[in-house]
Amino acid sequence: PTAIRYPNIPTTEEDKPLQKRELGKGEILAKGKEVVLIALGHMCIQALEVKEILSKKGIACTVIDPIFLKPLDKELLIQSFKEANAVITIEEHSLKGGLGSIINNFIVTEGFSQLKVLNFGVPDTFIQHGSHSDLLEKLGLTSKVIASEILKIEAIEQTNVV
Repeated sequence: PTAIRYPNIPTTEEDKPLQKRELGKGEILAKGKEVVLIALGHMCIQALEVKEILSKKGIACTVIDPIFLKPLDKELLIQSFKEANAVITIEEHSLKGGLGSIINNFIVTEGFSQLKVLNFGVPDTFIQHGSHSDLLEKLGLTSKVIASEILKIEAIEQTNVV
């Protein structure tokens, strides 16, 4: 059996000319320092909203769209992780075997053990049908929920500073 899933949300088209992408190269959508947000596809919108929420709290975020998961843009990730305190992955896919798993493996193999890591995505359960926004709300994949969870780890870190 084969299943093909098409998203039930519109994709906006921009008047920008098509650009050729180099295989295995991601894109920095916003540059910060303390928190690295890595999001795929439509979730880049959430990541940019999270960045705005956190910037009001004094937390500067880098937002990365890896574009490709295989091959992964290791150079971009290494540069972004060097000064970061936390890495957050945001995806509309299964947490098991998805973006979060790939980034977690990269963090371990590259020796970035000092980083706090949060993975946001779809749990390994059956998801009922619903509108895109309703499902994001049920799964805790809204920018407000994500920002709130990040602020919890940042608060822990700030209270440990002497």
